[in-house]
This record gives sequence, C-alpha cells and structure tokens, in this order.
Amino acid sequence: MLSDVLESTIRRILGNEIERIDERLKDKWGISLSQAVTEFDKLDYILREFFGNGAYGIEQKIMDQICKVEHNQYGIWRITITNSNIVKTILSTFTSERQDILDTVNKEGRIIRDIIKISKMPTTSCYRNINKLLYDGYLVPNGYEFGSDGRRIKKYRAFFESFGCSIKNNKKTVQFDLRELSTNTSTFLKVVLLHR
Repeated sequence: MLSDVLESTIRRILGNEIERIDERLKDKWGISLSQAVTEFDKLDYILREFFGNGAYGIEQKIMDQICKVEHNQYGIWRITITNSNIVKTILSTFTSERQDILDTVNKEGRIIRDIIKISKMPTTSCYRNINKLLYDGYLVPNGYEFGSDGRRIKKYRAFFESFGCSIKNNKKTVQFDLRELSTNTSTFLKVVLLHR
C-alpha cells in the first residue's frame, strides 16, 4: 500500500545519495531500494551506515511527507495519513464486501472458513477479497487454530483497531488506530516509531 509513495518520497529526500544507497543495499543484502521499502529495517541499517544519528532526521522527514503519528496515554498509536495518493488507494480498498471481512476480524483473529461463514459472502468472492486485503496489508496473520486432523490453520485479523476518514478544507485524511506494534506491523512504521 505505502511502498510506491514511500519509495518516491525516499528518492526525492535523498537526492544524489540514492544511487550510493541503492548500491550498498545490493552489496549488503542483494536487494534494491524498491525491495528495501518493504523491509525497511534493512534500509534503516544502510541509512545509519551513511548518516549515523542523522538517519533519524531523514526517516522523520520521510514519515512527515506521508503521515502523522501520535501515541496517547491509553497506549494507542494513531496514524493519520495525509498523502492524497495513499488516501485514495486506501479508500478504494474499502468496498462494502471488504469492510464486512475487516469487521469480522477486527477484534480477534479468525480462520478463513469462519470469515466466509460469518460474512455470508459467496466463497469465491470472499477468497478474492481476503487475498486482496492480505496483499495490501490490511489483514495480518494472528496465531493458529488446530483443525480436526491436527493441522495448524492460520488465523487472520485486521492490522488496526479502528479506522476513520475525515475531510477538512477539502482535504481527505485517513486515520488508523493500532493497539500495539506487533511483528505484523509494517517495518517502516516499526523502525520510525521506535525512534520516537
């Protein structure tokens, strides 16, 4: 979801240094910048090699171009996305069928069979929407359940606790509330938020 905008933001902010950073990513891990935005901890490592403690300022500049992050006294992380391209992408993802699936897994993880049963959607349509939500990162693995044959079956839940959209002065923003930074949270968010 964020990767294209994140990559273009990084390229714009780093300017002439981007070629050296891209080269170092290839030398160290055999990945390009495009791949590193989905594994941001690796890009963070290279930025720290190049800029030392200045990497934090660069990452903060990148974050500020895309979203605003707040942490309240109740332990909730609120991510407000302000980048219009990302807002459009997010809003286009939230069809009524996908919203039904997300509502089903908002508070607890469920296996796909239960998601289909609860959502009362046709099986093929439900699988297609689940796959799209997984691909876009809205659904994340959340433990396992054991089947009658003893096999482990993955459970999934929404990556966020709540979601909202607002329009102010003709500008749309999207907010996600996260209860915790789990291993399923994007590495970009984990790296930047852990430096706060």
